[in-house]
Amino acid sequence: MKQAIHRLVQAMTQSQQAPPPPPPAPRYSVRQIAVELLCLADAAFDDYAFDRDPLAGRLTPSLRRELGEKARESGRQLARSVRQRMGKATVEEICKAYGARVLRQPQPQHTDQVLYAQFCLPDTITVFEHCLQTAERVGEESQIPVLTRSVLEPILLAHELYHLLESKDNQLFAAQYRLRLWKVGAWKNDSPVHCLSELAAMAFAKELLQLSFFPFALDALLVYGYDAALACDIRDEVMTQ
Repeated sequence: MKQAIHRLVQAMTQSQQAPPPPPPAPRYSVRQIAVELLCLADAAFDDYAFDRDPLAGRLTPSLRRELGEKARESGRQLARSVRQRMGKATVEEICKAYGARVLRQPQPQHTDQVLYAQFCLPDTITVFEHCLQTAERVGEESQIPVLTRSVLEPILLAHELYHLLESKDNQLFAAQYRLRLWKVGAWKNDSPVHCLSELAAMAFAKELLQLSFFPFALDALLVYGYDAALACDIRDEVMTQ
């Protein structure tokens, strides 16, 4: 009886409490973020990429600039080679010509991360529909032309295609480069710099599709529909580099 009364009092107390306040409005509209990020130079995203790498602290500003440009140029050169071979083929046709299995799934499983697309060895590229649908909704509400399936899906496919091609060609700059961590006598420890692959993949997609913007700008735009505050944080990080 006492427990029942206690639960009743709790329920009455909770029902009298004020509802939680609404979340604060985003610092920037998605349209403002789009206007700012879509016009930036490719190199403006270098620090954003490098800061996410486990070796970020070992990369000086001058080394970041050097590696960033080499990674982007490697991606651009590969895209020119692919386009020369494939002519006017669509990106999905190009993916299949290079041996990729292209899948579409509603959303990733077994993870809380927001994933737009992914490449899994040895040959599978998966595009996640929920991300595209969310982006299209945001784009329609805010009148942002790049946030449409016809623009986004080829970019996602091209980005993941680069990772497939890199997995087959260890002579590409991002696959080949190693940063010397330490050396003692004959012993040494060299490590790849993983974000170079991301920079190269973005440059590859831009060149292959002849985009007017660097695809890293989409990081903020695609996440806006899930977490506007995070999108604003990404905008700040890129713009203050």
